[in-house]
Amino acid sequence: MFDINLFNGHISRVNSHLSRFKESSLSLLFQELSGFNGFPTPEKKKAIQNAIFFIPFDKQLKYKQALDYLATELGVKICGCPVKPTMQLQRTGTSEYSYPAIDNEGRNNLSTLVMGFTPVQSFHHVMEFRWKSSTGNMNSLKNVGTREHIKYRIPPNSSPFNDFMSDVPMEFVYGNSGDGAHTGFGRDDHSTKPPNLICRWPLESGEVVAEQWYQFTVDNQTTFENIPSAAYLITKGVRKSGNDWVFFFKKQNWEPHNMVKFKFEVEYLLFEPNPRPKQGIKLPKSGQIENRPLHEYAHKIISVR
Repeated sequence: MFDINLFNGHISRVNSHLSRFKESSLSLLFQELSGFNGFPTPEKKKAIQNAIFFIPFDKQLKYKQALDYLATELGVKICGCPVKPTMQLQRTGTSEYSYPAIDNEGRNNLSTLVMGFTPVQSFHHVMEFRWKSSTGNMNSLKNVGTREHIKYRIPPNSSPFNDFMSDVPMEFVYGNSGDGAHTGFGRDDHSTKPPNLICRWPLESGEVVAEQWYQFTVDNQTTFENIPSAAYLITKGVRKSGNDWVFFFKKQNWEPHNMVKFKFEVEYLLFEPNPRPKQGIKLPKSGQIENRPLHEYAHKIISVR
């Protein structure tokens, strides 16, 4: 059972004048612990944990004995959390893509979608997500893990897409890890199967939006919390661009959760697939990515920032 007097005793043995003359880096923690003894409610434990996240790394080391006592009695972790996230486009590319279809003679074959003499491949937009540590030292994130959480606002196979998108869940998580956040970055490949295969024909204007949060864990994936401001919207859709029908992909910061401006948007020309994929199958995953400049194969680059 937590005893505030024992905790204060550990603090005083290191610094008997703490907070007497000026505000301390432990002030938020003192505020949460003021008058507290016993066992915390889940809400109180979360507030105490949040206060620990923002104690500077050198102070966490200085007051290690007191914080270790806190960890033992309350089950909190002495570490930091990811903060100040940023996003940027790291690279783009394509990968070989074949799909089950019925050929002109009625046989089941793996087909390659071709426009002119150029095979149409799956498209990849690899983003680099970076963050800093709330303690000011990345070493405090060694035992912190990360993941992404995706939630669609409408089913992924809604117009303008077809049933080849029906195997995409409405909500899912990806890239779970229980540690390693001290590296300060992760890469996120937003790939799309050839848009010509996943769009409804005749083509329909419309879009499907997914909400994305990057999250962190300090208890080896037992629970996850959103990284502050690490919120993005991912949009895929079909529209007219001049006289052409295009598929577009867009990723941007999600206001008001994330006010740091970021927007990547690109268009790809659409044409009807021939032969068509077999009905009732799942389209395969693409192969190894070939890094390629976006301007080589995109119809129009709207924004890269």
